[in-house]
Amino acid sequence: VVGQAGNAAEAQQLAAELQPDLVLLDIRMNGTSGLDCIPSLREQRAELKILMLTMYDDEMFLRTALQAGASGYFLKGSDSKELVRAIHAVMANELYLSPRLNQELVNMYRSGTDLTTN
Repeated sequence: VVGQAGNAAEAQQLAAELQPDLVLLDIRMNGTSGLDCIPSLREQRAELKILMLTMYDDEMFLRTALQAGASGYFLKGSDSKELVRAIHAVMANELYLSPRLNQELVNMYRSGTDLTTN
């Protein structure tokens, strides 16, 4: 861990200053949504890995995160070993989705939702 931010503006500033390889980003941040931060982080550095770390397990948040360019979506409350797997996956340029999201993915597929990321 090289930095910690309380809101989207701090996250953007720290990412610009520290140039991390990976950002763990919560959807719920003080004053803004972490989802709103993804495009500007991507503009700073396209190769930056962004792993969403969140309690929200519904389709809307998952779809929004993926379409904004998140590298992965990890659900809080999951095993710490699973977090390590998630980090390794996104650092290997793989999309990571928490296993608990399987039903949401099926629902999105059945509804024809475009899961293409930016």
